[in-house]
Amino acid sequence: MTLSVETRLGEEHPWCDRAQVVMLLIFLVVWGLDSWYGVMACGFLCPWMLRAAAGLALVGFGGYLVGESHELVIDAEAPGLVDWGVYAVVRHPMYLGILLVYLGLAAATLSLASLALLPAFFYAYDRFAAYEELELVEALGGDYLEYMDRVRRWVPF
Repeated sequence: MTLSVETRLGEEHPWCDRAQVVMLLIFLVVWGLDSWYGVMACGFLCPWMLRAAAGLALVGFGGYLVGESHELVIDAEAPGLVDWGVYAVVRHPMYLGILLVYLGLAAATLSLASLALLPAFFYAYDRFAAYEELELVEALGGDYLEYMDRVRRWVPF
């Protein structure tokens, strides 16, 4: 949760951007290769309309989280704690949204290999979030610690 290029409060993990690109490429290759097999081998388990609807819902909600969180931190007028909107629900809605997009794509095509990647991806995003939170505690002190007590990192309940 950084603000803008000119007025950054905290820093992303040094590998965050590169790792996200690598994870995206790995996911797309695995998903593309495995999706055909997943539908052919397991398609009878769940009707395609149900898979498509569930996948679309997850991708749509993930995209919403990414868009809303990006707008709140990039368009901020001054550096400070953003604890409203999607940030009032989870501390890292942008990362959660990305993970939900991956989950939605994998679910829509029953790509078991893609689903198998998600725990490793979640671990990476959790490490990025932990790093950023240390930076934000240093920058914002007690305000961020209070925010951490009020709002969970990943799951709102």
